[in-house]
Amino acid sequence: MERLQQLSEIQPSVYPFMGDRTVFLSELDGLGYPIIPTLMIPPTWYGLFLNSIDWLEPLLTDLPDSVLHLNPDNAQQLQAIAQNIRHGILNNPLPMEWLEVLEQGLSPWSPCPIQFSPSIVGNLLGNGANWSQLANYHLNRSLDFQFTENQVDGIAHALKQCWAEPFRARNLLCWQRYGLSLHHFSIGVMAQPVPTVLSSGTLSLTADELILEAIWGLNFANQRGEERGEVYHMELESGHLITHHFHPQAIAYLPHHQIQPPIAREPQYQTQHGEGSPASVPHPSLEPHLFPPAQPYPPLRFHPSLPALLLHQSSNHPPVLNGAQLANFVHLAKQLRHHWGVPLTVEWMLQVKEPEQPPHISITSAYPYLLQFIPQPRDPLTSSSATEVAATPSHHQSLETTKIQSAPPLARGTGITSGVVTAVAYVIHSPTIEHLHRMPPGNILIARSILPSWLPWLSQCAGMVTEEAGMTSHCAILARELNIPAIVGVTNVTHLIQCGDLLTIEAPQGIIHRVHQKKPLVKKSSSHPFAPTPIPVHEHSSLPVISTQLMVNLNHPSTLSQITQLPIDGIGLIRSELMLLDIFRHRHPLHWVEMGDEKRLSHHITTYLKKIARMVAPRPVFYRSLDLRSHEFPSLDHRWSQEKEVNPILGMRGTLSYCHDPRLFNIELDAVVQLQRQGVNNLHLMLPFVRTVEEFQFCRQLAVEAGIDFTHLQCWIMAEVPSVLFLLPEYVNAGVQGVAIGMNDLTQLVLGIDRGHRSMNHLFTENHLGVKRAIAHLIQTAKNLGIPSSICNSTLANDPDLVADLVRWGITTISVEGYAIDQTYQAIVKAEARLPVGDGRFYPGLGQ
Repeated sequence: MERLQQLSEIQPSVYPFMGDRTVFLSELDGLGYPIIPTLMIPPTWYGLFLNSIDWLEPLLTDLPDSVLHLNPDNAQQLQAIAQNIRHGILNNPLPMEWLEVLEQGLSPWSPCPIQFSPSIVGNLLGNGANWSQLANYHLNRSLDFQFTENQVDGIAHALKQCWAEPFRARNLLCWQRYGLSLHHFSIGVMAQPVPTVLSSGTLSLTADELILEAIWGLNFANQRGEERGEVYHMELESGHLITHHFHPQAIAYLPHHQIQPPIAREPQYQTQHGEGSPASVPHPSLEPHLFPPAQPYPPLRFHPSLPALLLHQSSNHPPVLNGAQLANFVHLAKQLRHHWGVPLTVEWMLQVKEPEQPPHISITSAYPYLLQFIPQPRDPLTSSSATEVAATPSHHQSLETTKIQSAPPLARGTGITSGVVTAVAYVIHSPTIEHLHRMPPGNILIARSILPSWLPWLSQCAGMVTEEAGMTSHCAILARELNIPAIVGVTNVTHLIQCGDLLTIEAPQGIIHRVHQKKPLVKKSSSHPFAPTPIPVHEHSSLPVISTQLMVNLNHPSTLSQITQLPIDGIGLIRSELMLLDIFRHRHPLHWVEMGDEKRLSHHITTYLKKIARMVAPRPVFYRSLDLRSHEFPSLDHRWSQEKEVNPILGMRGTLSYCHDPRLFNIELDAVVQLQRQGVNNLHLMLPFVRTVEEFQFCRQLAVEAGIDFTHLQCWIMAEVPSVLFLLPEYVNAGVQGVAIGMNDLTQLVLGIDRGHRSMNHLFTENHLGVKRAIAHLIQTAKNLGIPSSICNSTLANDPDLVADLVRWGITTISVEGYAIDQTYQAIVKAEARLPVGDGRFYPGLGQ
């Protein structure tokens, strides 16, 4: 029975049967470099385990020695094969003797969590594949690493997850693209503990220069795009610092054992940071001067074994690496260049073994190529000058970094847009029209929350800051579309700041500074000086052709002229309650009805939609009818607003409100009828927040009675209520012609999380497995029923992995805000490049 091998036990004669990461680390270990403890799970276990599975499908018999005959034009077959293989691997138990070997080898690392890293094993050169070591790296990156607590059940599951990685549909296609068959390779798995760590990152080495990227805690926040590491660009021979790119860090991931004690006790409070603000929680394994002040933070989108710390909002973060640590890295880099040559990249962590001792470098991975690019010339606002820091061996030397503000930030929150602005603050404590009317143009609006009905005043703001959180709220959507620097989730900000304070807000970092100078940097103006920044426009003919339709969401008429020049297939969503705010003229739409102005309101809507439809014709326009939630429009003449609800998210809204009182919906239907009579035939209707099939039937019957011609008009529903997952066939039988997935509402209802609640906002993630399975199920069901599916989201461009999943699942249309079109287009191009030509996806409707 083979046991787990240490790096020192791996001989060069067996290198062809080990993964690249293991081989490179073994060579460095043999040269005496500080390598984190590493054990290699015998690669032979992979083949033995697959051969032990009693496969139900004859096609999979003798896996992995057989050749899978995959049809790249049949995506459904590919997905079915991938699911069957992965199900067989994950549900087959490991032999008892293997579990004993694993427990014996890994238990000494307790209580540290364990990272399992799969890698391709085998001599792939010369097999006809288009191959290189860098290609090997990219293929290995497609195999997700796994984390587990140091206990047998978790270890067994994580190991099987590693062995199942090659059989994801995306990877089966990848092997085919590189000309590989499954019998060409096997999978090696490397196990490493996740120890007490101060910081981590990468070291990239050329002949003359060293590039260090560093982040507090584990490097996963940087790898996942949640944080940006600091970058140190240095001359290797002299240790001279050329540039230092500083990026304030909010979140630090640490292993479970490292922050468990602070989480277990009640939060402490201290008055010097403001009444009710969380106190610093120094880590018990780290000296307080080593790690920035922080407080426990529940796990973010990653793994229970890797909780996070929220770095203290009032902290003036020190640089991640000080002078002595930089000197140590320069010394290490010179040794690596001498022993191994260049180019070279190693992944490292500063490991803390004893609180009284300085942290030491541990290498976790190594690659004989560059994974880090040379930084661009220094930005004086975000980089240190070359003379400010020298990598000297002085242990007590501090590292000073130039920042936009020398004083500590006044407050921190979550930035939801780009941009930095300095202007006078205008604080609103109660949301009334009178307060909004008195707000001067060009001020930074400070409020507990911002309501969609404030749109006419938002377009005059220099920036906005709120106490309530919400990356996906209507406030966030409008701020992005209007390109207003905005920060949300700032605790107690309406009491920290007074009207007339001069502020600088750095939206990307979520930082607020109080400025001590007489004149603001932003001039006041009675016009709209903060109009949206032009959306990037490309020559369409130069763009790669994509199969997935890309559409744009329309929330404000000011962006209409810009989005018509974008490479879009139409308007995937008009958020009517935002688009029509100018029409309402500070009056609640029910006020129009009560005053007998239905025809005039219908005429205004007709005029608005006619302009939009004709500007993008013949491309389709999807108009989502009004979804008025009672808490969002109190400033629209409150006498006509809906009564206050305890839970407006689940209150009288969407199509249920039409059933209760159809007057507003009838006005919208009348506008659509008028448009059809005027020859507009590219407008389609989308019904919001549909709870039951009966609601849809009621609304469709109203549309028939209003005189709508369904020859050219499609009637869709928004999939926001989870019941749509189970009732989509019944909806289609009732006349639904398409389904648009509303990610924001669907996510919060699937997870049971109020996305606007400051204490729950960090738990709101579309990447939750339950949410992703719900979306995949809707897309697949729509394909099976022969109707198109779309997804509407304001932050989708920030998650290219989710875009790739949507493309792989076969989504018909992705609809995002105008500012995100370019980024989303590129994400779709990359995702579709991973699919074979003629991937078998179905694109019904919409003229295809």
